[in-house]
Amino acid sequence: MSGSYKRMLWEALIIAPIATILAIGASYLIPGDITTLESVAPETKTSDFCFSDFYSIAVSNDKTYTIDPNITIVAVDRCSRTEIAAALATADSAGAKAIGIDLILEKPTVDYDSLADYLRYNKRIILPVLLKDYDGIYFNDAEASYFDTWEINDSRHASININGSHEGCTTRYFKPEFDHVDSPIPSMAMMLAETYKPGSFDRIMTRGNSMEMIDFTTHQFNVIHAKDLYRHTDLLKNKIVLLGCVDNAADKHRIPLINNMAGVIIHAYIISTIINDDFIDDSSWLINMTIAAIVCLIIVFLGVLFRSTDWGCMMVRILQIAILFTILYIGTALFRTYHYNLDFGPTILISVLGLLVMDILIGLNAIIRHIIIRFRRRISPTTPDCDHTPQQ
Repeated sequence: MSGSYKRMLWEALIIAPIATILAIGASYLIPGDITTLESVAPETKTSDFCFSDFYSIAVSNDKTYTIDPNITIVAVDRCSRTEIAAALATADSAGAKAIGIDLILEKPTVDYDSLADYLRYNKRIILPVLLKDYDGIYFNDAEASYFDTWEINDSRHASININGSHEGCTTRYFKPEFDHVDSPIPSMAMMLAETYKPGSFDRIMTRGNSMEMIDFTTHQFNVIHAKDLYRHTDLLKNKIVLLGCVDNAADKHRIPLINNMAGVIIHAYIISTIINDDFIDDSSWLINMTIAAIVCLIIVFLGVLFRSTDWGCMMVRILQIAILFTILYIGTALFRTYHYNLDFGPTILISVLGLLVMDILIGLNAIIRHIIIRFRRRISPTTPDCDHTPQQ
């Protein structure tokens, strides 16, 4: 082993762990999450990205959707209140096991409201509440239909809020219950799931997560317009029936697969995730950072070791690309097979920062070596010229 190679090996062994530690530290100095725009545009339906989005798209492209046999969506777009009331009566008489309505009703211009009258006295239908005024911890206000007297802990009411984090951002997670300033309010999806499959709430609570990822990759749903419901009563018996608008632009939300999805359909996906136990487990912070540190350490070590060769830099870049494809393949396989969301965002971020820190450390090392060499030359004594005879 040549002396220069030994020196580069020692430099690699020293610089690689230092660069990795500094890169991990530097990653915490970057504000927000670089894979999402939510932190800088929380009130906009932003086109943010997470690794789980890639997994969802990859898995969805590889499999055939099946119709969820437990859930039926009734579209009430362009329906009068009388027609909506008739649709609810049809679902109830057909033997629907759980019925929820995703509509906040404003006071009509006419004196008699048949829909309000029906909802007021039918105790089986779960009524909506829209929570408002979120202060980062609690919702401080709520809106119900004009005729509805809503009270905390009322078993007939549930929140129709969608996003598990904050409104206006890509919908990936759901909350089983929302924190109201007075008392937790169950979500519409959670209450319907519990009505349909008792024990669902306890199962999801034992998982210990405040939010759960929605599985958009497994099922699709029967969507029937309210005016045609009488023809499809076979899709109502012993089902969860959700009534809502599917074409209302004001109730469209961005999800990882498409830009706009109706809120009532997202509720259906949440219910499907709960009752079919299609929960997705997120990788822990420790696992994410361990993988990031190992990958960064390898890339920086090889980068320092082979930097002086003609093919060294090329090999490091090829290695980066190979690692990227490998982690995407492994992540997709884990997501598809085990419903495990392995977040490689920290790995990519820390590896990039590691290479940047590596270049800085190598540059500083070269500058320090140059200064030391020049300093030694200045302080070393000059050798007198013995053949020189001074003139008399």
